[in-house]
Amino acid sequence: GWPFGNYAYTTLLGPKALGRVPFTIPLSWFSMGLASYILGSLLAARFGRRQTLWSLALGVWLLTAWDLALDPAMAAPNLQVHFWVWHETGPYFGMPVQNLIGWSATGVLYMGVSRLLWGSDLDLMRVAPRAWFPAAVYMANLVFAMALSLGAGLWPPVALAAIAGLLPAAIAFGLERAAGCGPFSERRWRSVSSG
Repeated sequence: GWPFGNYAYTTLLGPKALGRVPFTIPLSWFSMGLASYILGSLLAARFGRRQTLWSLALGVWLLTAWDLALDPAMAAPNLQVHFWVWHETGPYFGMPVQNLIGWSATGVLYMGVSRLLWGSDLDLMRVAPRAWFPAAVYMANLVFAMALSLGAGLWPPVALAAIAGLLPAAIAFGLERAAGCGPFSERRWRSVSSG
């Protein structure tokens, strides 16, 4: 039951490591954790905050926002399929608050250790022009979770995930590209590199 709470995976996500966690779960955490950290770093830089602390905090925020829509849908009692089953209840659509705290703590650990292993903040001038890929990974996974929640008739998690996840991801990626004058625009890059 630690750190997320007392739950168990069903067989729908495929073979399990040590008979407990499907192999797809660490892959999912890796891809969404990396995408969240990259978008969090871009968002921190967009507001003049390139500090590691802000990149980590915003990355963890985005990762946990994904769970706001994912967990209620994957274990909703009124769906025909369940990807995991909760053995305890709580105030967030039947889940314990411990689950969201566990997501945040695990996200901090994953992103913090990764950041230490990289040895430096992301080189955002190199990352930003290719940010469409992590943005697409993040948004596709979040929209999928939101669609599952809608299928279960759960509107509040969809609204929360849109505000807490899609909106910041769009700010991190889409707005600066649309304006053409964001911190990583080609025009600004030329002025920085020539001066």
